Formats: sequence, structure tokens, C-alpha cells
Amino acid sequence: MESVFAWESSYLAPVLTIGLTTICFIAYWYIAKSETVRNNYIKKYGEEMTKVYYIIFQKYTGVLFLGILPTIIVLIFLPFKLSEYGLNLNNSLTTLYWILGLGILIFVMNFFAARKPENYKIYPQIRIKEWPPKFVVINAITWICYLFAYVFAMFATSPSTMEVAFGCLHKGGGPLRGPTPLWPPL
Repeated sequence: MESVFAWESSYLAPVLTIGLTTICFIAYWYIAKSETVRNNYIKKYGEEMTKVYYIIFQKYTGVLFLGILPTIIVLIFLPFKLSEYGLNLNNSLTTLYWILGLGILIFVMNFFAARKPENYKIYPQIRIKEWPPKFVVINAITWICYLFAYVFAMFATSPSTMEVAFGCLHKGGGPLRGPTPLWPPL
């Protein structure tokens, strides 16, 4: 009689990815939302500059826990290459067409969504009166890094889009509307 708890090598990928996604997201959430960390930023930078540096800290914490650590662990323990997760230069022209086409669609969707009052409750995350060019560049770079890490971790290490959806619930599910058109090609 075979035990219910018998381990097979085919279990490694789903167990590792579900566990890794869960643990890394919880670690990210509790570190990035820590009042202790936020209060330390307030002591060091003051209330106004904390609005900038704490958000940057949150995004880079996301890059670490949602992108870098899961990627390293998955690459070490699973027998797949980065190209098998979709990171390669094969079909570059086709990929470019998808990026351009969906990029235009997402731009148009966000253009109209940006005017909705409920959007102002969430964005911009950095709520300062003046945005010097330095902060605009820093904000753009941190968003690109965070979103790349988040999307890669969620789609490459998550066997289900439900985990991606749960990752957006803390913002009322609104951020799910943006990438939803991207799911079928992925």
C-alpha cells in the first residue's frame, strides 16, 4: 500500500513555487509595511522626505523578496533555465510587437483610469508637493524594477494566476485590471 505522504520528484516544482511565493510575499509584506522601519525613516529623514525614501525602500524590498530571492532559489533547485521561464531573446521581433501592442493598450487604459477619483487613493504613492526631476527618474526606475521582479516572480514561480490575484488584493484588486489583458499570451 502506497503512503499518502510518499514524495515524488514531480512534487518539487509546485511545492517549492507555492511555498516560496507565499513565504517571500509574507516576508516582503511585513518588512515593507513595518511601522518600526517607517518610524526609523521619519527619525532619519523627517516626515516629508520619508514619503519619498520609504516608498523607494518598499519597492526595493519587493524587488529583493519578489524577484531576486525567488529567482535564485528556483534556478538552484529546479531543473529549468531562464529561457524556459520566458526570459530569452528568441522571437525578439514577435515579442517586440506584443510589447508595443499591449503597451499601447495599457497606456490607453491607464490614461482613462488615472482620471478616476478612486485611483487617487492609491497613486501616486509618493505624495510630495514638488517632484524634482531626480525623484521622477528614481520613481520610474523603482517602479520598473519592482514590476519586473513582481511579474517575473508571480508568473515564473507561481503555478496559478490566483497567486498573482492575491498579490493585488491589498490594493482592492484595482491593479489587476491593468495586466489582465496580458495573461492570455503569457
